Amino acid sequence: MTTAPLLRLEHITKSYGGPEIFKPVDLALSPGARVLVRGSNGCGKSTFLRIVAGLTEPDEGGLIRKSQEHLSVSYLPQAIMGFTDLSLRFNRLLLGLIIGRGVAMNENVVEAYFKDRSHMPLGTLSGGYRRLFALQQVCSTRSDVIILDEPLSQLDDQRLAQAIALIEEAFNTAKIVIASQPTSNALPAEFEKLWNTPLKF
Repeated sequence: MTTAPLLRLEHITKSYGGPEIFKPVDLALSPGARVLVRGSNGCGKSTFLRIVAGLTEPDEGGLIRKSQEHLSVSYLPQAIMGFTDLSLRFNRLLLGLIIGRGVAMNENVVEAYFKDRSHMPLGTLSGGYRRLFALQQVCSTRSDVIILDEPLSQLDDQRLAQAIALIEEAFNTAKIVIASQPTSNALPAEFEKLWNTPLKF
């Protein structure tokens, strides 16, 4: 028996006073949907993810949730998140409230690294570790929908493996996971195999 979609995107379009940024999108997402959005830079991937996250209104179409279903959403933007002058500990508390909406965090594969540096200002970490820290906060929430805008950006090989492990952990609790990556970047095979719903822009 087919599971009813939790979230349905119906003819989503967006423009900023000119041509549509991307062609209309129709998509039905059931529990277990793992969507990988790919396209060139500037094709509208980030705008689309912001629409799904509820941060940007579409010009046409809409998002329809399953009747009586209240879905929590956590979202990782392209820009590195966090407050550079504050410690990792305070960043964890603040980001947990902002992106996780107060939802409890899980222990995960990079917990020890950041816990051992909890007193350090976020700005003292490299760009790659700051990106990994933000990814950890999003993927550790127990949100129903997790949205990741280019989660593998700015990461070297070691942190790529850690990031992929974090995303895999998110699959254990999230009902729907959506991520984007530009087509200009080759993707690790272990990352590509995670997704069951490709979406090309």
